[in-house]
Amino acid sequence: MTKTVFLVKVDPMNQSVDNVIDRLSEIEARAVKISDETENKIRYLADRMEQKKKAYDEKLLKETADRLNRLGNGMNEQMESEITRLQQEADQAMKEMQEKFTKQLEEITDQLVRSMIKV
Repeated sequence: MTKTVFLVKVDPMNQSVDNVIDRLSEIEARAVKISDETENKIRYLADRMEQKKKAYDEKLLKETADRLNRLGNGMNEQMESEITRLQQEADQAMKEMQEKFTKQLEEITDQLVRSMIKV
């Protein structure tokens, strides 16, 4: 039996091109991975910002509603106080008018009685 040996000549340039292609494939795979991670991070940050914005909006709405309620309550109290003051003034004016009317009525009655007695 005879052995035949074949010698394969390896072209260093061809091997170098294969190495470059393999290296470029590795770089591309890493770039895709980095891009995917970046997109995921951007989505995560966008979600967090949306959550923070929503929480801030809710807080702001609550604070605004609370302020409006306090202002409304303060105005109601002020209005009730003013109504009470005006009612007291009206009651006092009515009392003074009633006293004046009663006094004038007594004076007129006295004058009438005196003039009737004179006649």
